[in-house]
Amino acid sequence: MSQVMGRPHVAPRYRAAKAVARATSSFAVRIAAKYHLFNIIEQPDVAAIYIAPHRSMFDLPAGIVTFGKLDVTPLLVVSKPHLEKISTRQCDWNSLDLLPVDAGAGGRSALVDSGTAALHAGRSVAIMPEGRVVRSGYVHRDGLRTGAAHLATVTGAPVVILGSAGSEALWQRGKLTTFGSLRRPPVVVVCFEIVVPATDISSTHELISDRLAAAESEAHRRLATLQVRV
Repeated sequence: MSQVMGRPHVAPRYRAAKAVARATSSFAVRIAAKYHLFNIIEQPDVAAIYIAPHRSMFDLPAGIVTFGKLDVTPLLVVSKPHLEKISTRQCDWNSLDLLPVDAGAGGRSALVDSGTAALHAGRSVAIMPEGRVVRSGYVHRDGLRTGAAHLATVTGAPVVILGSAGSEALWQRGKLTTFGSLRRPPVVVVCFEIVVPATDISSTHELISDRLAAAESEAHRRLATLQVRV
């Protein structure tokens, strides 16, 4: 279901910037990978928190493409320091569907405050709770930051779990040349499960970690099946 509630008026220059980002992401994903989305659940009809692993910088354009296919326009939680390296201009990041946050307690507080306001206004929020690119291995509870669990517990919003596999072969930080591989490796995204947050942050954190690991395992299983067919 398309989520239209809570979208503020957006200035033309921001609408144009988002259109360029969508077009660029679609082109990048199409030329760099054989992208496969498996949407095995029905999307919630209320604002939700979308959770996904972070295996390479390629997850960013792939994420934009994925949300476009799911017909969802969430606020993407991004690193504020990294965003400031890209642009020093004063921007209305919310109008660009971005929610910049710092690391640490201050950033977690800002995420919870801004994320709560967005969810109450009918806007979904998308988070990669590892907070950084993890190049190998699967999701582990100790590797996830607690901001997503905190936000989910405070708001009670449904948590949509996404798994992915294959993006680690593309566009690792500092290795942009891997983005241009002629092999076009398969990349799988699985919209896996909707979970209801627990009543305390620790239990929600454990639940998210467990289901995110299961989603990533399912994505790797589907990736292996695709590779066998090739």
